[in-house]
Amino acid sequence: MVLRTFLRIPTVCRRAFSLHDKTKNVFLVRCSDRAPLPHRAGMSSHTYDVQPFAVYQLKVRLPLSVHVSPLDPLEHPNADRFVVDVDPDEGVEVVVKNDEKTVEVVRSAEVGGKSTCHIMSPINYDVDVQVSGAAEARVQNMECPTCVVKTEEGDCHLKSIKGMSSQIDTGGGSVYGEGTILGNVDVSTHLEGSVKLGKLQGQTMSVATQDGTIDIKDIYAELSTITSDSGNINVGSIHGTGAVETTEGNITIDTVDGDLSVTTQSGNVSLYVSRHQLVDVTSEEGDICISVPHELATRLELTGKQLEVDSELRLENIQDSWDEELECKTLKGLLNSGNSAELRAVAKAGKVSIKAQSWLDSLKLRNKLAIS
Repeated sequence: MVLRTFLRIPTVCRRAFSLHDKTKNVFLVRCSDRAPLPHRAGMSSHTYDVQPFAVYQLKVRLPLSVHVSPLDPLEHPNADRFVVDVDPDEGVEVVVKNDEKTVEVVRSAEVGGKSTCHIMSPINYDVDVQVSGAAEARVQNMECPTCVVKTEEGDCHLKSIKGMSSQIDTGGGSVYGEGTILGNVDVSTHLEGSVKLGKLQGQTMSVATQDGTIDIKDIYAELSTITSDSGNINVGSIHGTGAVETTEGNITIDTVDGDLSVTTQSGNVSLYVSRHQLVDVTSEEGDICISVPHELATRLELTGKQLEVDSELRLENIQDSWDEELECKTLKGLLNSGNSAELRAVAKAGKVSIKAQSWLDSLKLRNKLAIS
């Protein structure tokens, strides 16, 4: 069964009616309007019946900004409603296909694209939103198996998403996230689009920009890949196995808890290693500064034009040498008698510094930077 609604109608109340085409098994439904919500002044609101507790796919294709949020479960305990608030002049069409478990929100005519289409669905619907032009997309507080958000020039806004996977892509905008995004995450921006996210938690994480900066508060994942061509990368903490790479930008990671590979062509690298098995850092032209707790036990291998190890650290079995190929100094040794863990750093044209810092001091520094 297909329910199709055209929202380009006058904002006067009328009795709903339906036309049934038996040959196509299609219902054309024009819903009666209700008074617009106070925070949606000038918009008309339309409610649709869907199967209770079913998982539909919400598919949105509009040149309008789109805001997707869940219905209040107290008002709709059976999860059997779907609500669209939109300016009646925007020519938006809603197609409900109960047999296929899909809800499509598309344009039925050329529209101006100046207003926002507010969509409220059951909290567990799959979300697939694509908007064109400068339109923005916002998805919040959903517990959807999959969340796909794509824009051409507008920004993407996410807040507290729980699911299996989230794929976010913008051609010219930026990506902003609040709260926790739970599940596998794939975020990409182009041109100068930046990424600013809160907490990411899942199995795999991928975040990539061209010239935009990347700011992520915390990453908890089995495997994370963070890349940028020329933007700076700032991560509060990264847990698990990760790879961070940029061509020209600087890389700053406040806490590393796991294995990590860091590579930059001309940028500087600054990070704090709290616990690891293998950390490998390379900067072709910049400097590297690695802070570690006093008690960290690891095998150390440093290469650079200049090498500096904090005198507060207990370094044993020191071996100094000169790398003819790189024309750099090399230092090998054991921190606190070492173990199977390895910490490697190569600054081919710069300085490598290893400093002692407590975890508490690293948190204080992180909070200070956040406030400033």
